[in-house]
Amino acid sequence: MKATRMLAGAALALVLGCAAPLAGASSSGVVISQAYGGGGNSGATYRNDFIELFNAGSTPVSIGGWSVQYSSATGTSWQVTPLGASVTLQPGQYFLIQQAAGSGGTVDLPTPDASGTIAMAGSGGKLALVSNTTALSGNCPSGTAIVDFLGFATTANCYEGSGPAPAPSNTTASLRKADGCTDTDDNAADFLAGAPTPRNSGATLNACGGGGPTNPSATGSASPAAVAPGAGTTLTVVVTPGTSPASASYTVSANLSAIGGANPATFSDAGPDGSGHQLFTYAATVDGATTPGSKSLPVSVVDDQSRTASTTIALTVTAPPLTIMQIQGHGATSPLVGQIVTTAGNVVTAVGPKGFFMQDPVGDGDTTTSDGIYVYTVTAPSVTVGNQVTVTGKVTEYFGITELTTATVAVTAATGPTVAPWVLDDHPPSSDPTTGICMAAGSTVDPVTDGYQASNFTCLDGMLVRMNEARVTGGTYSSGGGDAIHTGNPAGFYAALASQPRPARGPGVQFPGVSGHPEIPVWGGAPQVLTVFYNGLGFAAGSDDPGHDNPDYDDPSDFVYHAGTTFAVTGVIQAYKPASATTPIYELYPRDMTTLVRKTPADAVQPVATPVAGTLTIGSQNFLHLFNNVADGSANNGAYNDTCAGTGANDTCPTAAQYQIRRDKWSRQICDVLKSPVLLAVQEIENRNVLADLAASVQTRCGTAYVPYLIQGNDPGGINLGILARDDVTVDSVTQLFRTTLTVNCSSGSSCKLNDRPPLLMRASWNGYPFAFLSMYNRSMSGLPSKPYVGPKRAEQAAQVAQIVQAWQSGATLVGAGTTRQAADGTLTAGPFDLVGDADVPLIVAGDFNAYQFSDGYADVTGMIMGTADQGSNLYWFTGNAANTDTPTYVAPAPALLDTGSAADPASHYSFTFSGLTQEIDHILLSRLAWRDFIGVSNAHGNADVAEASGVILNDLTAARSGDHDGKVVTLVVDRIFADGFDMTP
Repeated sequence: MKATRMLAGAALALVLGCAAPLAGASSSGVVISQAYGGGGNSGATYRNDFIELFNAGSTPVSIGGWSVQYSSATGTSWQVTPLGASVTLQPGQYFLIQQAAGSGGTVDLPTPDASGTIAMAGSGGKLALVSNTTALSGNCPSGTAIVDFLGFATTANCYEGSGPAPAPSNTTASLRKADGCTDTDDNAADFLAGAPTPRNSGATLNACGGGGPTNPSATGSASPAAVAPGAGTTLTVVVTPGTSPASASYTVSANLSAIGGANPATFSDAGPDGSGHQLFTYAATVDGATTPGSKSLPVSVVDDQSRTASTTIALTVTAPPLTIMQIQGHGATSPLVGQIVTTAGNVVTAVGPKGFFMQDPVGDGDTTTSDGIYVYTVTAPSVTVGNQVTVTGKVTEYFGITELTTATVAVTAATGPTVAPWVLDDHPPSSDPTTGICMAAGSTVDPVTDGYQASNFTCLDGMLVRMNEARVTGGTYSSGGGDAIHTGNPAGFYAALASQPRPARGPGVQFPGVSGHPEIPVWGGAPQVLTVFYNGLGFAAGSDDPGHDNPDYDDPSDFVYHAGTTFAVTGVIQAYKPASATTPIYELYPRDMTTLVRKTPADAVQPVATPVAGTLTIGSQNFLHLFNNVADGSANNGAYNDTCAGTGANDTCPTAAQYQIRRDKWSRQICDVLKSPVLLAVQEIENRNVLADLAASVQTRCGTAYVPYLIQGNDPGGINLGILARDDVTVDSVTQLFRTTLTVNCSSGSSCKLNDRPPLLMRASWNGYPFAFLSMYNRSMSGLPSKPYVGPKRAEQAAQVAQIVQAWQSGATLVGAGTTRQAADGTLTAGPFDLVGDADVPLIVAGDFNAYQFSDGYADVTGMIMGTADQGSNLYWFTGNAANTDTPTYVAPAPALLDTGSAADPASHYSFTFSGLTQEIDHILLSRLAWRDFIGVSNAHGNADVAEASGVILNDLTAARSGDHDGKVVTLVVDRIFADGFDMTP
């Protein structure tokens, strides 16, 4: 601040921003002496933010009608707190302005002299002391009304002198040096970051440069600082003498009524401390009836000159020591949430980066209460596994986790009793969400409100558990950029006991079902499946095939797992509730893990059955974002703009080398795994050029010549569906259907395109066998049930495909259904074209339905297309809408189509895994005419079971993990001489 700093009514011109500081700091005048924005934040002691002023001059200053004003570090608007109409600061006197409170903190500020409601940032901002109450404006205001200015954040764009003051935090304040006396007009030089020390007008006077009398000052503490009712603590007050004249004696007293003690309670003089201070102590006993919680005990000091000082002593009254089992309770949440508790004699079982787990080594023998709990320490804890500890902390429910926060930890023994893990093999988790060990007598668990896994795991939350033999049900997933060309960082995988069947997605809505709709079937959710989460304790997962050159990679030190691998693990159970969820899932944080039998990527590859000569083979395969490295510009009828420059940033923009590897892997998949089917429905191909490149790669690898058919649709992500037809297929036409159909079921707007990826209908024959082949790729289940348009749109798409099926089977005509046709050479011809059915020609419907072979309870997409869906068992059904003039109210195809998957081996009947569960979402359906000629279906594997975090994704020596879907192939006989031998009953 300038040497010309005004007293009341004087004018001041500040030098702000990057200007150099001027010489001659003021010897009088009011300054901002302290600013703190971390009040009530995580780790904070004080509950409120505050601003402190100080009269650094030698004469009184009236600050009546003044204000303090705050803006964010780069803000332009200012919040105002008036200081009162009649206020005068004496030389050396402080003035405390309380601001907004946060949700944390344990200590109140000293009695403020003024109060506001500004919520200041813990990392700082900008403050102005202004001689009026008119709000400032702009990011760096100026004018004679600005008495003092402080920029106190790393990014502050306005400040006095050479730079902003050092940034504060949740636990530090910006403090003017020399207790407020340093003023060189340079925020960077005049301030430091330190522990907040709020001082009000009753604090000891601090005359800058000496010369005047000062009041005594005092600080207070309790040892121990946390005690249970009935326990004792020593209260200590350290008094700094007043000056001119020096204090000779003191009377120190405190109001102990908050802990059931005397008011006043007079302290005993314990003598000097050797550093110029006088010590006073009081042996206090907390009354047994005192309510647990944080207490602030007011202290008064009077010296022999009748000068006064005040301070407070912070004391936490804890509940009587409790066991972890009492803290956890008999349900999913603690009955003691919000209370400060102490628990002793527990043993550290696992240590993480910001906390640790501890467990009662004996337990209470009650399976409904957990013996373990997590202690959150903010930073790396100082304990080690095996330590016996006493912990005092606040019981908190955090994203489904019962934990102790703001904890005080004392190690009472370096090595405590051995904690035996709970062995899940001896107590298998239930596959029924309404049963399980946590539902024993005395339990308060309600699976409907606590979650479908609560009956198995909430009573193990925080406990050490072991699985002696577990099996991976879903390979290692990644975080931080995992896609078809990047492994990302291994994050975790899904597992269940090896003694239990491999879990699969079942019919219906996941437990507990749809509220208000008891008619909708309910599926249990496979609550026995655990997520093994590496990052919980910082477990080193290693890698898999890091050199992209060994599909049989097997390193015992690596824990990137593929489905089918068996292993043993010891770790802790922890609940986790994603922000979008209403109930938690349960994870196992591994402490140590051993591989028993590793399933390598090469092991996972299972080709389809070798085709019989002369039979028609038809397959389906999702290619997971098979994009080239070329910038194709506007695509998908303007819905997508391809600006790829071959950077390898993601799988929609690979490098040239990555594209070649992916193309070569997929040619292996088609040739070696799918055995080069005559027809292949393909999904998630960028464009016809990519499909043609793939066809060429296949021909090079195994000699099979394919003709690529792909007509771009409306997908905003750039993906499309198509058909690969062997060159011995006689193609009559390939027509894209219903590309321009509109719907009201949209993420935004009153109408939008129904089909991002419109169906493709091929009319053809092979070896004299005529057929119609409908390739499809419907909308995914993503967004169910939270996005209200998703379910209705899926039902609407299914109704439109059923309309196509019924028209074909009945020989009806759908006028103008075709929008575009493609010739074998890629030439496109714009429609409209009529779809003319033929009841005498078999129909095959194949693709990624994004739907199960049964209803998910929202919309039975597959059943609606087949003609077997039950409206009463589904939440959504299509009865027409105003935007869709192409599709009438749903009519079930008759006769119904047949699902070839019904003839599949149940153990291999899946094409995808999700959250550790197998599911069949890729289907090939047949009309009754085609079913006459059906002789078998074969599911390939090697994609869905292989970890997305494995380096094998860029290993072109194997087809393993070419994508995330497995393919499948059906076989039809075309020579009716053999019909009787192959006929199957639908």
